[in-house]
Amino acid sequence: MSLRKLGGAVAGMAAVATLSTGTAAMAAPAGEHAAAAAPRCTVTMHISSRISLTASTTKVPITMTGCTNRLDNASVQLSDPKGKFWDAVYFTGAHRKFTEKFKISDAPPIGRYKLVPQSGFTTDSPPQQVVWGNSPTSVLKLGSKATVATSRHGSKVTISTLVRHFSGSGWKAYTHKTVGIQIKSNGKWKTLGFAKTNSHGRASLTHTAAHAAYYRVSVGSTSSYWGSISGSSRR
Repeated sequence: MSLRKLGGAVAGMAAVATLSTGTAAMAAPAGEHAAAAAPRCTVTMHISSRISLTASTTKVPITMTGCTNRLDNASVQLSDPKGKFWDAVYFTGAHRKFTEKFKISDAPPIGRYKLVPQSGFTTDSPPQQVVWGNSPTSVLKLGSKATVATSRHGSKVTISTLVRHFSGSGWKAYTHKTVGIQIKSNGKWKTLGFAKTNSHGRASLTHTAAHAAYYRVSVGSTSSYWGSISGSSRR
């Protein structure tokens, strides 16, 4: 976590505390005739279920829906895989999209992140607390990618690939990784066999086929890397 981000979070939390105090002060005095309660105002947060780091900065949109025309403000904590504070997320009625920036330089931990509701109020008089409809999670891993190339000699088709994964210093060869070689048959992809990449991230498989077909490469996920699928090649 960068000092800049941490400092901003502390300042943001102070603002939320001030807002909460002000809201309490606006409550109707004891004994005053209570107005009819406004209907519940429910909000829902949205974030992709997976975050794939593929650049020095990966931008992840976080949005909020619900409480239409009544939301004043809402604050959320983004917790890291250990449940510790990672960043503060803020919404208003006019701004319901927040872009979280995961920077490699901040060394974001691999694992499941969670959006944890903190506070939220409506524009009603007096203001009401919003009802949180969910607390979604998203799994962060490093990304991977694969190329595919094919060649034919008679009935023999060779499918070749270069597989790479992202790291703190950029894209690197994905070494000693077993990948699936697939063929499209009757409109569906099926696995022909498997090949293991060498020290340069390259692998190939030779297949016998009398007729032209489409081929691609499938890379499986691990605890640290998301899997990927190459484009296709017809041969």
